[in-house]
Amino acid sequence: MVPDGEPRSAPGRAFALLNNLATMDRDTYLRSLPRAYRASAALILDGEGRILMVQPTYKRHAEPPGGVVEAGETPAQACVRECREELGVDVEVTQLLAVDHQTKPEPAGDSSMFVYGVAFTDPDAEFTLPPRELSSWRYVPHDELGQVTRPRIAARLAAAWQAAQDGGVAEIGAS
Repeated sequence: MVPDGEPRSAPGRAFALLNNLATMDRDTYLRSLPRAYRASAALILDGEGRILMVQPTYKRHAEPPGGVVEAGETPAQACVRECREELGVDVEVTQLLAVDHQTKPEPAGDSSMFVYGVAFTDPDAEFTLPPRELSSWRYVPHDELGQVTRPRIAARLAAAWQAAQDGGVAEIGAS
C-alpha cells in the first residue's frame, strides 16, 4: 500500500475496486456507471432515393427527422414518436440501418445514434411541421448531404442509405 491507502499495483487496485463493488448497494452501483445518451432518426426516401431532411429553426444545418430517446422508450419507439411530432405522420419501423457510436468529451459525452428505415402507415399523409421547431423539409440526394448538414450526420446517413440498398446494417465509430 502507498501512504494514502491506495494499492500500489494494478492487480491491487482491481481487487480494491471489486471489494468496493461487493459492498456497494445496487442503486449506488448503477449511479456510478458511465452515462451515455441515445438518439434515433428516420431514413425516409422518396421515389428517387433521396433522403428527407428537415430544417430546425434553431440550427444552421438540416437533419433527418429524429431526436433523443426518452426514458422508458426504445430507439425504435423514439423514431416513431419523433416522426409523429416533427412531421405529423405515423410510421412503422421496417429496419435498423445504422448505429453510430460517438465518444466526445464532457459535456456532450458518449452517445449512440440509431437510424431506422420506416414506412408510412398512410401513404397519402402530408407533412405538418411544428412551426416553432422546424421551418422546412426537402429531399436531398445521398451524395449531396454534405452540402446541407454536418459531416458526421452526412456520413451516418450515407452509411444508412447504403445499408438500405444492400439490406444490411452499418456500424459507425466502432473499432
